[in-house]
Amino acid sequence: MKNLVIFELENQQYALPCDCIMKIVNAVAITQLPHVPKKILGIINVHGEIAIVIDIRRVLELPQKELELSDKIIIAKTDNRLIAFVVDTVKELAEFEDEKVVKIQYIISNSDIYDGTLKSENGLIMIYNV
Repeated sequence: MKNLVIFELENQQYALPCDCIMKIVNAVAITQLPHVPKKILGIINVHGEIAIVIDIRRVLELPQKELELSDKIIIAKTDNRLIAFVVDTVKELAEFEDEKVVKIQYIISNSDIYDGTLKSENGLIMIYNV
């Protein structure tokens, strides 16, 4: 079984594995950093720890938009650091059977952005690779 947080960007559904997610918060001010790659929006303070805010829209080549009060920030923990993603909405926490997940290598070779895709009743959900 896979536990996933389903979120939305530009009316497309994506997912992240629950085991890497630390918390989900309402939009907060992001401190911009000079001279960083364009895919980094800046940093935020998460209970005394600094999280890098990744511009997931730029990574996924989606249209850019300004931060809105209704946006959510998903904070995830990797082996090295905290990272955060600004998303339009967080839809649900869901549990799916492993056989519903199709490994992305069967669809697109050499993709490191996605772990796979999930076949759900509401269509396909791309599972983002943190």
